[in-house]
Amino acid sequence: MIIKEFLYILKVAECGTISKAAEELYISQPALTRYIHNLESSLNMKLFEKMGRNVKLTPFGQVYVDAGRKILKICDELEQEANASDDMIRGTLRIGCGRRGSYILPEIIPEYSKRFPSVSLKMSESSYAEVESMLIQGKVDIGILKEPTDFALNYLTCIPLFKEELVLVTPVNHPLNRFAEERPGCSHKWIDLSLFRENNFICYKTGHRNRVLIDKLMLENGLAPNYYFETNNVDGMIHLVRGGYGVCFSPEIYAKNRLIIDEDHPSIEIFSIGDPVNRYQYCAAYRTNSHVTRYMQVFLEMLEKHYQGK
Repeated sequence: MIIKEFLYILKVAECGTISKAAEELYISQPALTRYIHNLESSLNMKLFEKMGRNVKLTPFGQVYVDAGRKILKICDELEQEANASDDMIRGTLRIGCGRRGSYILPEIIPEYSKRFPSVSLKMSESSYAEVESMLIQGKVDIGILKEPTDFALNYLTCIPLFKEELVLVTPVNHPLNRFAEERPGCSHKWIDLSLFRENNFICYKTGHRNRVLIDKLMLENGLAPNYYFETNNVDGMIHLVRGGYGVCFSPEIYAKNRLIIDEDHPSIEIFSIGDPVNRYQYCAAYRTNSHVTRYMQVFLEMLEKHYQGK
């Protein structure tokens, strides 16, 4: 209560009248008058003396106000110091992500945890549709999303992180690979998807967000594909391609990781596809009407900075 006492007395001293001080403090004049009288009684000293309708500090009142200003300044500095120290911030940051999050977050978390050692990170891995739903329902604070839906954009604020290609993965010795060509703006050699009309496709299951993109690609290229095998396990798809069971589509990073593993004896090739090249947007998102804590804001900033220009 001592902070409140100082604030009230300082306001009366500043305004010069109890009525104006009460107005600025949003309390009634009788309540403020009683408060001052009770405080003076407990101190056994007068803080103010009346000068007509105004009030003036007594010598003891001046000492009290001077001490109050010093104490309030110390309290303010202490609060600023506490807020400025990341070590003092405690809380839980709930992050929702698709499987892609296992590639994104490890690049951010070590640095973040050093800065906010008392903030606990809770990660929920699910489909992008489920992450969108969890964000909207307030079950997670930040979501790593791919191509947010128009519905979700009504409720979420999205920060673009990076774009990634959906590439075609073929066996290294596939006869159509020789038709690939260099094209400006492509991360890999570009190949005409329509050449693969007679091939088996290993693909995502119906309803998966990548399947929606793939079906659109097929339609644009006049293909009625033979979906030889359907699975949402990207590594499984690439493994089947390596075995010669067909071709598949994959987010670029998964296919590139396979190439790194097979560096000495590559078993697959990857190609840019589409005209224009098929890329989708990854973003970090949070509920538009939610309270953004400092440690949440810093996490978003670190994500954005990490992927800037990538």
